[in-house]
Formats: sequence, C-alpha cells, structure tokens
Amino acid sequence: MGKYCDLYPAEDEVLIKPIPLNKEIDGMKKNSGWIANLGNVDDKKASIPEDAKKYFFSNRGLVGYPSKIEGKSAKDINESLHRGHLMARKIICEFINPRIKDERMYPSERQRHNAYAQFKQSNCYFTDYYTRKGQGYFEKKIIDYLKSKKGEKGYVNYEVRALFKNASDMVPRANLLCVRFYGSCGLFDEQKTFCVVIPNMGSPENDNRAISGYKFSYEEGLEK
Repeated sequence: MGKYCDLYPAEDEVLIKPIPLNKEIDGMKKNSGWIANLGNVDDKKASIPEDAKKYFFSNRGLVGYPSKIEGKSAKDINESLHRGHLMARKIICEFINPRIKDERMYPSERQRHNAYAQFKQSNCYFTDYYTRKGQGYFEKKIIDYLKSKKGEKGYVNYEVRALFKNASDMVPRANLLCVRFYGSCGLFDEQKTFCVVIPNMGSPENDNRAISGYKFSYEEGLEK
C-alpha cells in the first residue's frame, strides 16, 4: 500500500505530478491521482515533471464508463453515475493552468487520466437532503481558501487519490483527499487542514433503477 499524504514541502517548486500505479492503460501507467502545490509557487519557477505532462491531455473516453449510453436510460445513468474528476475542473482552470507556460491540463469530464466513474452522492457538494457531503464540498474549502489568500503567500498542499481494491479495477472504491493549509507567513493551519476518505457509493435503490439494462461492478465498470 502506498504512503498517503506524502505532500510537497513548502519550498518545493513542482506544481503538480501524477500518482501512477503498476497497471498500464494505453501504454502508460494508470494514474490514480495527483499531488499539487497550490498558491505558493513563483510563476517564473513553476515546473512540471516531463513525465507528468503526458497525463494532462486525453479525450479518448473514461475508463469503465461507456462512451455512449443508449436509449431512455442515458439521462438516468448520467445523473446517478458521474464522470468524476480527481483534480477538480475549477482548480485546474483557476489555480493550475494559469501557472503552466506550455502544456495545460485538459479539464473535460472526458479526461481519461483525471476522471473515473463516481456516484453522484460521492461527487456532489450535498446530496440526500443535505445528509451527505461529497467531494465537491471539500474541494470548495480549497478553492475558498486560495481565493481568500489571493495576493498573499498563503498556499495549499493537496493530494487527491483514487483508492482501488486492485490496480486492475476500472472504478475506485473511494477517493482520498489530504489537504494542508498554510497561512500568509507560511505557518501550518492545523484547524483548517483535513484528510478525508469519500466512499464511492450511491443510494442502492435509486442507482439500481438508473442503470437498469446495464451491469456495474468496480472491477469492470459500467457495461451493457
């Protein structure tokens, strides 16, 4: 098992790098997540490891999610089982791409190396009558903090990782988010810092109805 929360120290100038597994997709190691250093990187010094850039762009379709959903089930399935980003599109567009001078990250939901099938309840800010907090809830904490520190030296060390039972599985069982916040003086903000595991699960009754006619498993994903 990998070492979680192995985040960059404050002085590291690398902006973002993938977390590859020992399983190949398209001749590349399967990406299970990202480690990013947001907010404290000098624009002139921000760097991306060369071997990381190949993970930035792909629109070949999601692993474990059919490129086309047929018939009347399309809307129900897309509502229940999302194309869930590991690194949020808003974080990519506002806090990563503006710092990259050449190859930018592709923020689409078809980003093959940044998205996996994710149940609505695990992905969205609030669901189930505000009783469940999904990944969007915690991503907003990062975004709000970075916006509050605009023009200052506050920053965030962020790791997001898809947790697979087996490296060959098409869909993760959960996502891990580890976030460390640092104030304008570089002081660690223990009260805001968090590490959370978000199970990739929905509401069985609704999900079974939504994917009627399709077969879902974490090992094989969604298939006809």
